[in-house]
Amino acid sequence: MDKKYGETPKQKLDRALSQPEQTKGFVFFADLESAIKCLCYHLEKDKEPNGIYNTWQSNIAMAFINAFNKYAQDHEIEGSAKNFVVKDIANNAAKNFLNSLCNQSKNK
Repeated sequence: MDKKYGETPKQKLDRALSQPEQTKGFVFFADLESAIKCLCYHLEKDKEPNGIYNTWQSNIAMAFINAFNKYAQDHEIEGSAKNFVVKDIANNAAKNFLNSLCNQSKNK
C-alpha cells in the first residue's frame, strides 16, 4: 500500500495513467519485476557503443571509480597504477552486474 494515498500498486498505476498531462514521456509498471524485465530487454537490445547498455555500464563503473577514489583519498593511497587498474575492474564489475540482473530477470 502507498502510504500517501493508501493505494495498491495497481490503483497507483491507474491513478497515474488517468493524469496524462503529468505522466507524459513516462512509462509506469504495476510491479518491479515488469519494470526490470523491460529494462533488461532494452539493455540487451541496444549494446551499440553509445547505446543503453554501455551508458548504464559506464555510469555503474563511474560510481565504483568514484567510491574507490574516495576510499583511496581517505586512506592516503596514491599512484597512477591504481587509476589504470580500477577502470578495468569497475567496467568488468558493471558488466557482471548488468548481465546478472538481466539473467535473473529471464529466469523469473
